[in-house]
Amino acid sequence: MHAPSLGVVWAGAAGAFATRNGEPCHVTDTADLDSALLATGFPYDRRTSPENNFDAFMALKLKSRGVRRCGSASMDLCLVADGTYDGYWERKLKPWDLAGGAAIVSGAGGRLSNFQGGPADVLSGYLVATNGALHDRLVEAIP
Repeated sequence: MHAPSLGVVWAGAAGAFATRNGEPCHVTDTADLDSALLATGFPYDRRTSPENNFDAFMALKLKSRGVRRCGSASMDLCLVADGTYDGYWERKLKPWDLAGGAAIVSGAGGRLSNFQGGPADVLSGYLVATNGALHDRLVEAIP
């Protein structure tokens, strides 16, 4: 994943390795939601869909250190992989938004799931990605 405006390139393979600008990168070890810096985004139809992620965004802003929105699912995932963020969740995405970043999170030692904590499926469009240590707490906190 290349972010030219940041001068950063992430690479990786699921369960094998992850790098940021050629150097190994790893997820954080933050274990409590109150200390976690999270990221999310909102679907294209956020104005008309009841699944717009607003409730989860507001709830998790109050339960975490903060929630950021950069506007790119793949970049948010890479920022979990390199330890910038502790966790990420989003709804209604396409496989191309998730597949590359999800592999990099896995390579960096992170954990991926659906919104119920089951196996991640990039075809579903619903993904939770964390450092692993706070994964279950984040899944439980998403309304």
